[in-house]
Amino acid sequence: MKIVRAILEYLPFIIKSSFTLLLASVLFAGTLPPPDSSDASPNSQINKDNQIFLPLISKKTGNVFYVSTSGSDQNPGTLNLPWRTINQAARTVAAGDIVYIRGGTYRETVNVKTSGTSDRPIKILAYQGETPVIDGNNFALPEGSGNALLKLSGNYIYVSGIEVRYSSYLGVLVDGTHNVANKINSHHNLHSGMRIAGDYGVVEYSHVWSNDMQNFNGQHPQGDSTALTASRYPVNAIIRGNVVNGNWGIGLSTYEATGTIIEDNISYDNYGPNIYISDVTHVTFQRNFVYATGNMTGGPQIGIQVADETLFAPSSSSDIKIINNIVYHTKRNLACWNGSSGKLVNVLIANNTFVNSTNESNVIFKDDLVFENVAFMNNIIQQDGNLPLILVSNNHPGLVFSNNLWWSKTPPASASSPEDIISDPFFIKIGDPYSPEWFKLSNLSLAIGEAATLPEVTIDYFGSERDASPDISAHEYIYLP
Repeated sequence: MKIVRAILEYLPFIIKSSFTLLLASVLFAGTLPPPDSSDASPNSQINKDNQIFLPLISKKTGNVFYVSTSGSDQNPGTLNLPWRTINQAARTVAAGDIVYIRGGTYRETVNVKTSGTSDRPIKILAYQGETPVIDGNNFALPEGSGNALLKLSGNYIYVSGIEVRYSSYLGVLVDGTHNVANKINSHHNLHSGMRIAGDYGVVEYSHVWSNDMQNFNGQHPQGDSTALTASRYPVNAIIRGNVVNGNWGIGLSTYEATGTIIEDNISYDNYGPNIYISDVTHVTFQRNFVYATGNMTGGPQIGIQVADETLFAPSSSSDIKIINNIVYHTKRNLACWNGSSGKLVNVLIANNTFVNSTNESNVIFKDDLVFENVAFMNNIIQQDGNLPLILVSNNHPGLVFSNNLWWSKTPPASASSPEDIISDPFFIKIGDPYSPEWFKLSNLSLAIGEAATLPEVTIDYFGSERDASPDISAHEYIYLP
């Protein structure tokens, strides 16, 4: 009611009955567009449901249409006389229109080609409390290779609340520009679950699981599709607040892209690398939780893999920030690797927590990469048992180590610095290690106050501000009065 009173005060000239109908269509529209990325909470996977955006009522709104499995494409698309197919809605909508899809299964390939505008986007939303499903009919749709069950080809399109499954290739393709896929449930697709290919595309608060089914149970080892990716030349894509798990290829990636932001995601138990970053420029990977429970069998299951496959890229991977992430119990928690003669330039790996790899080493810097201005700082690296903390040679003058906390053994000279600490990190260990709270620092930790101050790292994994004497770790310990 506070929202209603506030709007009535600003718009006294609107007839109250008309306004009530308009407001109802907004408040009960299902999922609405979120704020800009700059306004998003740093811990968005926790409080994402509080992020709502009310379009300015003063702007002209478009038509409202409905789709139902009990409808007909000969109908006018009203609530009582809905269309039968989502494609009919895609063919009809114009800028500012809203389409509500009723629950049920829609076996069709959908391509939304019409564009909205920045202030009048096209919205395609699940009807309140219902789940529409776009189904590929046991991998029969879409026909032809390389296609998606749901494709956003136009610009300024916002889609929310839809389940997409059993595609013969790709589940959802966010093409065009300024398109948003919100709260999508994409699973059991033959290749990728969701991909951003267009500039300023966003995938957020979605669940992407059991994709790359071509490689189910490792039957097609060459299959390396990514469940959720921003790739093949998008600019300024955002992947945030998603859960990516149980996929039979790579979990979450960005490659051949520039300006990608990957933040506040959870990626676990994926067959390939849980995170893959390669052939990119100006990428930020921050506040993500990556782990393996042991339930996925086979595959490399790397935590974070950073590479530069120069076979595909015109220049070196550069200007990458990997900060405030927690990686636990994967096969190699961090691996910087390349199969030929790649190069990493201007890379900051800082204030991360890497705990207990299960294969080869906790952290690996391969000799087949060239490093230029690459810094590994303020990280906790804990490796119990016999595996080494880190594998790195002495032949990388462009790779600098500083202010790291190592446990439970001493790091090699090639990774040491005078500012290092050799100590148990003393995590609080509340709950279980498949929760990020387990890795918060206790007041016993020697990591507190011992990090180098970095202008790129002003908050921690949990959204707390770093103080004047920041802590080594993804977590900043807060002294309570």
